[in-house]
Amino acid sequence: MTFNRKLALAVLLVLTICTSAFIFHNSITKSEESNSTSDSVGEVIKPAAQPIFDSIEKSPSKDGLSSFFGFTSYESFIRKSAHVFEFALLGAVLLLLMYVIKQKLLCELLFMPLFLSMSCAVADEFIQSYGDRTSLVRDVVVDFCGALCGIAFAMILIAVIRLFAGKRKGKMHAAGRRRSRQ
Repeated sequence: MTFNRKLALAVLLVLTICTSAFIFHNSITKSEESNSTSDSVGEVIKPAAQPIFDSIEKSPSKDGLSSFFGFTSYESFIRKSAHVFEFALLGAVLLLLMYVIKQKLLCELLFMPLFLSMSCAVADEFIQSYGDRTSLVRDVVVDFCGALCGIAFAMILIAVIRLFAGKRKGKMHAAGRRRSRQ
Protein backbone atom coordinates (compact mmCIF):
# COMPACT_ATOMS: atom_id res chain seq x y z
CA MET A 1 0.00 0.00 0.00
CA THR A 2 1.43 3.36 -1.03
CA PHE A 3 1.98 6.24 1.35
CA ASN A 4 -0.84 8.26 -0.27
CA ARG A 5 -3.32 5.38 0.18
CA LYS A 6 -2.25 4.92 3.80
CA LEU A 7 -2.69 8.66 4.42
CA ALA A 8 -6.11 8.71 2.74
CA LEU A 9 -7.12 5.65 4.75
CA ALA A 10 -6.04 7.28 8.03
CA VAL A 11 -7.80 10.58 7.24
CA LEU A 12 -11.03 8.85 6.18
CA LEU A 13 -10.97 6.57 9.21
CA VAL A 14 -10.59 9.58 11.53
CA LEU A 15 -13.40 11.39 9.66
CA THR A 16 -15.65 8.33 10.00
CA ILE A 17 -15.00 8.08 13.73
CA CYS A 18 -15.48 11.82 14.26
CA THR A 19 -18.72 11.91 12.24
CA SER A 20 -20.11 8.91 14.13
CA ALA A 21 -19.08 10.43 17.46
CA PHE A 22 -20.75 13.71 16.50
CA ILE A 23 -23.98 11.88 15.58
CA PHE A 24 -24.03 9.88 18.82
CA HIS A 25 -23.10 12.94 20.89
CA ASN A 26 -26.12 14.71 19.43
CA SER A 27 -28.23 11.65 20.30
CA ILE A 28 -27.44 11.86 24.00
CA THR A 29 -27.88 15.62 24.18
CA LYS A 30 -30.91 16.69 26.20
CA SER A 31 -33.82 18.11 24.19
CA GLU A 32 -33.48 21.65 25.62
CA GLU A 33 -29.82 21.87 24.60
CA SER A 34 -30.52 20.25 21.21
CA ASN A 35 -33.33 22.73 20.49
CA SER A 36 -31.13 25.64 21.54
CA THR A 37 -28.35 24.49 19.21
CA SER A 38 -30.82 24.02 16.34
CA ASP A 39 -32.26 27.49 16.94
CA SER A 40 -28.78 29.05 16.91
CA VAL A 41 -27.81 27.29 13.68
CA GLY A 42 -31.21 28.14 12.20
CA GLU A 43 -30.68 31.84 12.81
CA VAL A 44 -27.23 31.77 11.20
CA ILE A 45 -28.35 30.00 8.03
CA LYS A 46 -31.82 31.57 7.84
CA PRO A 47 -31.02 33.78 4.81
CA ALA A 48 -30.20 30.67 2.77
CA ALA A 49 -32.58 28.12 4.33
CA GLN A 50 -35.76 30.19 4.72
CA PRO A 51 -36.45 30.46 0.96
CA ILE A 52 -36.16 26.67 0.64
CA PHE A 53 -38.58 26.15 3.52
CA ASP A 54 -40.95 28.78 2.09
CA SER A 55 -40.96 27.08 -1.34
CA ILE A 56 -41.83 23.75 0.30
CA GLU A 57 -44.58 25.45 2.28
CA LYS A 58 -46.06 26.88 -0.95
CA SER A 59 -45.75 23.70 -3.02
CA PRO A 60 -48.93 21.79 -3.91
CA SER A 61 -47.51 18.59 -2.36
CA LYS A 62 -46.59 20.43 0.85
CA ASP A 63 -48.75 18.34 3.15
CA GLY A 64 -47.33 15.04 1.96
CA LEU A 65 -43.72 16.24 1.94
CA SER A 66 -43.89 18.04 5.27
CA SER A 67 -45.71 15.27 7.07
CA PHE A 68 -43.46 12.55 5.63
CA PHE A 69 -40.24 14.24 6.68
CA GLY A 70 -41.80 15.52 9.89
CA PHE A 71 -41.27 19.24 9.63
CA THR A 72 -44.10 21.55 10.46
CA SER A 73 -42.07 24.67 11.19
CA TYR A 74 -38.85 26.30 10.12
CA GLU A 75 -37.16 24.97 13.30
CA SER A 76 -38.16 21.36 12.60
CA PHE A 77 -37.02 21.83 8.97
CA ILE A 78 -33.58 22.88 10.29
CA ARG A 79 -33.40 19.86 12.62
CA LYS A 80 -34.30 17.41 9.83
CA SER A 81 -31.85 19.12 7.47
CA ALA A 82 -29.11 18.70 10.08
CA HIS A 83 -29.87 14.97 10.22
CA VAL A 84 -29.69 14.73 6.43
CA PHE A 85 -26.40 16.64 6.35
CA GLU A 86 -24.64 14.66 9.09
CA PHE A 87 -25.70 11.33 7.60
CA ALA A 88 -24.78 12.50 4.09
CA LEU A 89 -21.30 13.19 5.43
CA LEU A 90 -21.20 9.76 7.09
CA GLY A 91 -22.36 7.98 3.92
CA ALA A 92 -19.86 9.82 1.73
CA VAL A 93 -16.95 9.19 4.06
CA LEU A 94 -17.86 5.50 4.43
CA LEU A 95 -18.00 5.00 0.65
CA LEU A 96 -14.69 6.81 0.15
CA LEU A 97 -13.16 4.72 2.95
CA MET A 98 -14.35 1.50 1.29
CA TYR A 99 -13.00 2.69 -2.05
CA VAL A 100 -9.55 3.39 -0.58
CA ILE A 101 -9.53 -0.01 1.14
CA LYS A 102 -10.83 -2.13 -1.73
CA GLN A 103 -10.02 -0.17 -4.93
CA LYS A 104 -12.84 -1.99 -6.72
CA LEU A 105 -15.80 -1.05 -8.84
CA LEU A 106 -18.24 1.23 -7.06
CA CYS A 107 -21.20 -1.16 -7.20
CA GLU A 108 -19.18 -3.72 -5.20
CA LEU A 109 -18.60 -1.15 -2.45
CA LEU A 110 -22.19 -0.10 -1.79
CA PHE A 111 -23.30 -2.73 0.70
CA MET A 112 -21.02 -1.79 3.60
CA PRO A 113 -21.64 1.99 3.59
CA LEU A 114 -25.40 1.42 3.23
CA PHE A 115 -25.44 -1.14 6.04
CA LEU A 116 -23.28 0.94 8.38
CA SER A 117 -25.26 4.12 7.69
CA MET A 118 -28.55 2.35 8.41
CA SER A 119 -27.08 0.78 11.55
CA CYS A 120 -25.90 4.16 12.73
CA ALA A 121 -29.35 5.69 12.07
CA VAL A 122 -31.09 2.91 14.01
CA ALA A 123 -28.58 3.21 16.88
CA ASP A 124 -29.07 7.00 16.88
CA GLU A 125 -32.82 6.66 17.37
CA PHE A 126 -32.37 3.83 19.88
CA ILE A 127 -30.12 6.03 22.02
CA GLN A 128 -32.66 8.86 21.83
CA SER A 129 -35.39 6.52 23.14
CA TYR A 130 -33.60 6.38 26.49
CA GLY A 131 -33.38 10.14 26.95
CA ASP A 132 -35.97 12.88 27.00
CA ARG A 133 -36.10 13.06 23.20
CA THR A 134 -38.45 11.37 20.78
CA SER A 135 -37.38 8.34 18.81
CA LEU A 136 -39.14 7.91 15.48
CA VAL A 137 -38.83 5.39 12.66
CA ARG A 138 -39.42 8.32 10.29
CA ASP A 139 -36.14 9.84 11.52
CA VAL A 140 -34.31 6.64 10.56
CA VAL A 141 -35.71 7.06 7.04
CA VAL A 142 -34.63 10.74 6.96
CA ASP A 143 -31.15 9.77 8.18
CA PHE A 144 -30.88 6.99 5.61
CA CYS A 145 -31.99 9.36 2.83
CA GLY A 146 -29.16 11.65 3.90
CA ALA A 147 -26.71 8.74 3.76
CA LEU A 148 -27.95 7.84 0.27
CA CYS A 149 -27.34 11.43 -0.87
CA GLY A 150 -23.81 11.36 0.55
CA ILE A 151 -23.08 7.99 -1.03
CA ALA A 152 -24.36 9.23 -4.40
CA PHE A 153 -22.19 12.35 -4.10
CA ALA A 154 -19.12 10.24 -3.26
CA MET A 155 -19.82 7.91 -6.20
CA ILE A 156 -19.98 10.86 -8.57
CA LEU A 157 -16.79 12.28 -7.06
CA ILE A 158 -14.95 8.97 -7.52
CA ALA A 159 -16.23 8.62 -11.09
CA VAL A 160 -15.07 12.14 -12.00
CA ILE A 161 -11.65 11.58 -10.41
CA ARG A 162 -11.25 8.25 -12.23
CA LEU A 163 -12.32 9.86 -15.50
CA PHE A 164 -9.76 12.65 -15.23
CA ALA A 165 -7.06 10.28 -13.97
CA GLY A 166 -7.74 8.00 -16.96
CA LYS A 167 -7.50 10.90 -19.41
CA ARG A 168 -4.24 12.03 -17.79
CA LYS A 169 -2.77 8.52 -18.05
CA GLY A 170 -3.92 8.34 -21.67
CA LYS A 171 -2.12 11.60 -22.48
CA MET A 172 1.04 10.37 -20.75
CA HIS A 173 0.99 7.10 -22.71
CA ALA A 174 0.40 8.97 -25.97
CA ALA A 175 3.29 11.35 -25.23
CA GLY A 176 5.52 8.37 -24.45
CA ARG A 177 4.64 6.66 -27.74
CA ARG A 178 5.42 9.85 -29.71
CA ARG A 179 8.83 10.12 -28.07
CA SER A 180 9.63 6.47 -28.79
CA ARG A 181 8.80 6.92 -32.50
CA GLN A 182 11.19 9.87 -32.85
